Amino acid sequence: MIHLEPKRELKGQSGIELAVYFSFLLMLLIVLSVETADRTKAISRSREILEAQRVGEIAAANIDVAVSVGDGYSSKFYLPFGLTDSNYSLQIFPSSQRLEMIYTDNNFSRIFPILTNNVTGSLKQGQNRIRNVKGEIIID
Repeated sequence: MIHLEPKRELKGQSGIELAVYFSFLLMLLIVLSVETADRTKAISRSREILEAQRVGEIAAANIDVAVSVGDGYSSKFYLPFGLTDSNYSLQIFPSSQRLEMIYTDNNFSRIFPILTNNVTGSLKQGQNRIRNVKGEIIID
């Protein structure tokens, strides 16, 4: 009777093959993790910029509504304190009929047109009151 014994070299070879296989899977997992982290960061930045744009649109829309409604209009509106723990500022340039939003942490700025050059006051984070007094838009 012939006995076939497995060669000892094959046991060592299959152990090496298994180690190579797991090393390849580990490298693949690392590459996928890095790629996923990069994409998540890009999506988060895009979301923050969209939120910043929305805040600027709200501010410009409130000014435009005050102009459109006319004398006697008064309203309060809220602008959030920071966007995802980042600061922003809104500046009104009446002479050029524009509102500019600067989102400092993301190096983002955006200009929003407004309907009048007769605006006094400034926008701030938190509650703002806007009034139309004989065509003059007052923000406090």
